[in-house]
Amino acid sequence: MYPSARTPGSLHRRDGRREGFGALVLILVLLASPVGNAQAQQLDRFQPDGGYTLPPPAIQEFFERDTNYATLDHPGPDGDHFLIPLSTELSTLERMAEPTYRLAGLELRPGVDRPWHLDTWGIHGFRFYSLVDRAYREVSLPDEAFASDFMWSPEGDRVAFLAHLRDGTRVWTARVADGTAGPVD
Repeated sequence: MYPSARTPGSLHRRDGRREGFGALVLILVLLASPVGNAQAQQLDRFQPDGGYTLPPPAIQEFFERDTNYATLDHPGPDGDHFLIPLSTELSTLERMAEPTYRLAGLELRPGVDRPWHLDTWGIHGFRFYSLVDRAYREVSLPDEAFASDFMWSPEGDRVAFLAHLRDGTRVWTARVADGTAGPVD
């Protein structure tokens, strides 16, 4: 064959190079155009000093709202008070990194001798709501504590629950009248 002769494969390679070069030129033209610069300036408006791109303030406010909206599905026996649990859906890296024994689907924390999920995330607090007073009463729990297994007293003046503390699980009660909570003696 003569040097100027082209095989079908070489023809496609050359056309592909031309198309690739054309696409590159088109991208460069679009980036240099005023429309591209306007979009970049608009994005800079949401760029804080830390380098993260944030959504507009209205969307930020949506994600910062309290996810613990009150649902009155834990009524007390008195018909006036409701228990409103406050939960978290995420944990900290510190808690997730603590030693955990895993065996056939059972996950235990050896330091506190309880299931893993009771030590990492869940109900971190609760409050009472009174229908008569139309008011909330916060219950004070220790920092980094989780609560579970709530049970109203027959009179409706207290709630017993398990307090999952950093050093172990204890039975606690909380008074509806003032929101004080403490271990059962």
